[in-house]
Amino acid sequence: MTDRPDPIDDRLQGYAARWRDALPPPPAVPADLPPQRAATGVRRFSGGWWLPLGAAAAVLAVVVVLAIRPGADAVNGVDRGVSGGPTATSSATTSATPTSTSTTVSGVVPWAPLPPTFPVIPTTGVPESPDPALAQGLPVCRAADLRATSELTGATGTSYLFVQLVEVPGRPACRLEAFPTIVSLANGAVVTIPSENRPVTDPYSPPVSSYPRTVRVAADTPATFTLSWSNWCAPAVQQSQVRVSWPGSGGTITVAGFGHSPSCQGDPQVTVRSPFVITTFAPAVYTPETVSTAYAKVAIAIAAPPPVAASGVLTVEVTLTAAADLALDPCPDLTMSIGQQSATTARFGLNCSGVPSRNSQGQPYLPAGVPVRFAMQLPTPDQPGEYKLVWALVLPDGTPAVAEGAAITVR
Repeated sequence: MTDRPDPIDDRLQGYAARWRDALPPPPAVPADLPPQRAATGVRRFSGGWWLPLGAAAAVLAVVVVLAIRPGADAVNGVDRGVSGGPTATSSATTSATPTSTSTTVSGVVPWAPLPPTFPVIPTTGVPESPDPALAQGLPVCRAADLRATSELTGATGTSYLFVQLVEVPGRPACRLEAFPTIVSLANGAVVTIPSENRPVTDPYSPPVSSYPRTVRVAADTPATFTLSWSNWCAPAVQQSQVRVSWPGSGGTITVAGFGHSPSCQGDPQVTVRSPFVITTFAPAVYTPETVSTAYAKVAIAIAAPPPVAASGVLTVEVTLTAAADLALDPCPDLTMSIGQQSATTARFGLNCSGVPSRNSQGQPYLPAGVPVRFAMQLPTPDQPGEYKLVWALVLPDGTPAVAEGAAITVR
């Protein structure tokens, strides 16, 4: 069979050639600066790596990429897996006392398409609070030792009943486990209303979707759970109170309930007796375990570039501002891309040697509160349209992201 020419392959090869021709020469490292230390796992290139790396980056840039931004928690679509290297568990790197601190940073750190070094970025961890070990060995809470309150609110057709329990003052701390048992009452009589246990995540639930721990309850450390109820498409029912109990609690606690069933959010001609949901039982004030890096408080901004021509070179500025002096040791890698749909990124080493500030150990660092600008270059697609550019530091999985995107118009 005769292979026919592949027009897409020809197009990519031409695009790679344009990227190669647009690359600046390798940046010169000042002779008075210490050489950058290579981290474990450095990817080594044979002589003449500039041209193949440039061609590979051009192919990656042609494949369109999904835009990402930093969030509560991680940046989707950016390679943070195997290529991110192992995660260190030691304390995050902090800078030594600077020998000189600039109040302003003039100029821009020049763009250098450096190969990635895959450095090990140190992390720090903060354990969950309260410590689950505090509940171990405590006696099971008795109903007579607890006080309970409830508060009713609603949003977008759903009613929420917040129940909080504390130990009676003067009584020792105790423990409760798992979901409570709920019985609906109307004027003291039992009413059959379906219910189910379902750990959920919503703005009105505790800050965990599942809390598989024993909960310590004391006079100064309440426990809480939430009942939610919506879409009752059946004859209305009353629920003036709910009766709460736990295994081994030796009794029940009664608090005010929903009052009445919620409105129907579906077809009123179809009977739906939706259960009220018992969500996770957890400490009223709870902080999950967190892991972060020294870059967690680095602010990032990208200057929106003007429209650019197709098949050209895009130059933008990325600004990093650290809340505290931050040594760039090890120097992190970065990923960047430009595209529309699929998630493909190109990874490079950050040009830390171009940062003007040095600490007493000769390390480049970001001075506290001083914006440091980095130049960035990418070849533009050869088709006009609206694109998204994404720039991100490569940090360990599960740590706060340092990433930003900008809209690009290619004409």
